[in-house]
Amino acid sequence: MMQELANHFIAWANENAHPLKSFETADFNDLAFLEKAVCGARLVTLGESQHYTKEFNAITSRIFEFLVSKMGFSVFVYETPFVQALRVDEYVQGGDLTLEQACREGITEMFGGWKEIRSMVRWMREYNLTHPDKPRLHFYGADIGCEGPSRTLAYILDYFKVVDPEYAENYLKILKKSQTYTIFNYADLPAEERDEFTSCMARLQTRLEAMAPIYAIKSGKSAWSRAHQASRNAVKIAVWFDTYLETGSPEETDSVRDGCMAENLKWILEEEGSDCRLLYHSHSEHIRRQMKGNRYLQAGIHLDFLLGKESTVSIACMSYLNLRPDDICPKNCLQYTLSQVSQEDYLLDLRNLPEGSKAKKWAGQERADRLSTNFTTANVLESYDIIAFTRRPLSEDIMEFRPYPDTAIIKLDPEIYDRYTGVYRLEHTWFPGPVYDFITIERHGDKLFSHSLFGAEGTPDPSSTIAEHSPVALSEMFPISETRFFWKNYCAVLEFKPDASGKVSGGEFSYYYLEEQKYPISKVK
Repeated sequence: MMQELANHFIAWANENAHPLKSFETADFNDLAFLEKAVCGARLVTLGESQHYTKEFNAITSRIFEFLVSKMGFSVFVYETPFVQALRVDEYVQGGDLTLEQACREGITEMFGGWKEIRSMVRWMREYNLTHPDKPRLHFYGADIGCEGPSRTLAYILDYFKVVDPEYAENYLKILKKSQTYTIFNYADLPAEERDEFTSCMARLQTRLEAMAPIYAIKSGKSAWSRAHQASRNAVKIAVWFDTYLETGSPEETDSVRDGCMAENLKWILEEEGSDCRLLYHSHSEHIRRQMKGNRYLQAGIHLDFLLGKESTVSIACMSYLNLRPDDICPKNCLQYTLSQVSQEDYLLDLRNLPEGSKAKKWAGQERADRLSTNFTTANVLESYDIIAFTRRPLSEDIMEFRPYPDTAIIKLDPEIYDRYTGVYRLEHTWFPGPVYDFITIERHGDKLFSHSLFGAEGTPDPSSTIAEHSPVALSEMFPISETRFFWKNYCAVLEFKPDASGKVSGGEFSYYYLEEQKYPISKVK
């Protein structure tokens, strides 16, 4: 029965799929279908089932450029912190900073180093310079800021230094303290310090609201509005931390984060005016309109509540293959059925499924859905409007930002690498909650490589590296000391910690953008 329904869906999709030349082609002819598909929407949410891939980054750039060129969209919003992203918009508006500065300071380096994303940011600046008669393009962030509260708080206090310097002085102490706060160490702080932080964030927001008429005259209404929205984000960060402390639940914690994303998007639409149309790009998990479990309300659900479902069109990028070359979709998985459609790359509008048809019945059932390298369950009909699908293998995008130039790479005796080989457990990361992440280190000839394809037993395990906290595919590691290595396709450094005898049983993992935070790894095999 289930296969019969799937066959009906495949037959319908073969007739209704809009073929794409590829996810990476340069022209827009194959995207013309979107003119009708998103014609009434002010907001298009574009999700990807896996971060870091060249293909999904490329189709994001293509779709945004199409929406700008053909449909009057003018704003790109990314899954990156609200305050930091204002730095990228400064670059897009022609500000006196480099692309490197904009992406490094304004986008979390987990995303801001990727070649395709940087190319799109560069294109936005060039478009503004060469199209003075068109609405200016803007770049925003919608996220809450996984790095912690300090940059958001610093932005707010910089505003107060302009409009109310004496009031700003009251908060310099908490700003200094906040530079060490993370969602992980928050529970270790004294209760009085946590209460002080939460209270300070609320008082800053209240002050901005109470003094709005005076502050807006001093700074301009737009500057006040941005500072006020930043203060709302600061309060959400405090609530985010407190929620994780009180519940220990990643789902409830992420509901706070996703709610903040939706509120930021609503603010951007209001700030840019009634003619504003924007594209929001994030992981598909955030744009889903179907609640995950009993406690995770995704940004897609919040957006429908805040804006009305008719204001938004959601597009989910999916693939048959992922960064794990041997990880084939099982037949009960959504992506397996999508791969049976005759087109290799295509767009498919699920809203056109005929009412009462067997094809729509199949699409409206709960089934396995691959997100990143693991599986969840989803009703695709409730979750998304349009699918962008590829059967081609995915590849990691090129990481253009690296704190270490090629000249920093040293040559080591390959025999040293033998002491590092094995399977290591990455015990936690920036991700709220425990993780099940393993990094396998292998020597191939005179080079050292890592991948995250295996679990604790050194055998393939699709549950390892669910959130792609380390390079998934086989990736060369480059030494900058005898014990410290980095990747050219990822935003992190790994340092092995030999004991006095030279034996290695663990080490430390750190991200470029969280350089002060060291995450322990322990050898398990």
